[in-house]
Amino acid sequence: MKELYGDPTRFSTIGSHHWTNANRALVTQVTKILSMDGDQLQLADPLLIDANRDWKPKLVRWEHLENVSLSDFTMEFPNGVYIAHHVEEGYNGIYLEGVYDGFVRNIEIINADSGILTDDIANVTLEDITTSGPHRAHYTVHMGSVYNVLAKRVRVENTAEHPLSFNTYAVKSVYKDCEVLSYPILDQHSGANHQNLFDNIRVHLPFLDEDRTYPLFGGGGASYWKPSHGRFSTLYNIEVVTREEPHTDNVVTLKGPRDGVQSRLIGIHGNSPLEIQYGPDAHMEQINQKPRYTSLYDLQLKERQK
Repeated sequence: MKELYGDPTRFSTIGSHHWTNANRALVTQVTKILSMDGDQLQLADPLLIDANRDWKPKLVRWEHLENVSLSDFTMEFPNGVYIAHHVEEGYNGIYLEGVYDGFVRNIEIINADSGILTDDIANVTLEDITTSGPHRAHYTVHMGSVYNVLAKRVRVENTAEHPLSFNTYAVKSVYKDCEVLSYPILDQHSGANHQNLFDNIRVHLPFLDEDRTYPLFGGGGASYWKPSHGRFSTLYNIEVVTREEPHTDNVVTLKGPRDGVQSRLIGIHGNSPLEIQYGPDAHMEQINQKPRYTSLYDLQLKERQK
């Protein structure tokens, strides 16, 4: 728990789902064994969180689908009545489960309750996805129990409960070059999600109340899975577009989760001056400035390819 969340005295609640199922791993990582020499293993990538014999870590073979690809089509559902959160009619577009090394590309999804849902997938790219329509959605492009998933150029034109969401067990995944046009929330949805990245995102806020606050970084999820996220989740180059006439006296306060531990917020800027409430122990820099590099993902990819 300390590896995942850091100092437990810095936030108030650890949800009961962290310990009620002793056989369920809190942290998983999809990797390859490159070589074995006695009890020494060489893995394809470094561990995100330290392993310890006392924690009884396990290597488990993953049976998965490979080379799944979906591209170049439109899905449209009836504009049904929005009933309530979690009791939608179930007009869901694509559900990826147990997929390794695949992609979904160039898809438009209209009036879905959830556009793309994911569970137990790794090394998958979701790109050039547009969700639209007058129907209120639950999710647009959702990251569930995923590892190494890249969602890029996602355009959210419709209203959704969780427009861009890192959900339970989402790890080391990225939303990149995305735009949310209606009631944006960059959601980190509890459930031991950690070390994820929102990268080069443009969001359009609605007209604000007199207090000029907006829960852009508001974390969802049930209390039994709190905190909202683990350490080192990062928001980089987030452009915030407000509808009101920009003025130096009209500061907009962007609110985040009080229990989002040790996050990294870099280059949060917009057409109005911004203040950010996010804690505890959030590292912030270049607030109200565009960062030097447009994309942290692209910068790190370039370094890895050298």
